[in-house]
Amino acid sequence: MPIQSVNKTNMGEYFDGWYDGTFITNKGGIESIILKEILSSIPLSIDNILDHGCGQGSWIHILQDRFPNAKITGIDISKNGIDVAKKLFPKHTFLFFDGETAPLSDSSYDLIFSYHVLDAVWNLNKSLFDISRLLKKVVF
Repeated sequence: MPIQSVNKTNMGEYFDGWYDGTFITNKGGIESIILKEILSSIPLSIDNILDHGCGQGSWIHILQDRFPNAKITGIDISKNGIDVAKKLFPKHTFLFFDGETAPLSDSSYDLIFSYHVLDAVWNLNKSLFDISRLLKKVVF
């Protein structure tokens, strides 16, 4: 039975319903073109990427094409999404998390990618704080 009302405790179950293995595999079209253009402006010296809210890894192919030597980690609130991503992209790491605090070390990532995720988080302030915690600090 589909979830009728989404709340903080059942949000992961709601998104589990999206990822039955057929929701999306590889994105294309204008979104893909725009994303590739944006990523092309980022230096190639990216070693660690976090896909925050990776779902089933729909954008991993673009990230690995642009940064072929980078280690990519994906996190998501959907256990089903994580299971699909692990099957589609076995060379990368995918972890389930509660949607607020990633089970990852501070200052671990050169690039944090998050596409169409922040509009669906339960607490935007907590999510943005956690994302900033995970990003390596750059001194100018």
